[in-house]
Amino acid sequence: MELELLRLMHMNRLYLCRDENRVVDETDVTMLARQRRTHDIMREVGLKMFMEGSRVINLQDVCDIMLK
Repeated sequence: MELELLRLMHMNRLYLCRDENRVVDETDVTMLARQRRTHDIMREVGLKMFMEGSRVINLQDVCDIMLK
């Protein structure tokens, strides 16, 4: 559920961080904090999956599947 909220925050923040040329400001503190938390969650999920015997190859694929 936290990943879903972070994804929603990301979509909303992308709209706010764009300039007139539709370029996203990559240095926005809120975006960086959201990205860091998402990576932390995915690292935790990957570690739990690994400890349960699953072969975790690509955490981005796991994230995409979780958010479908």
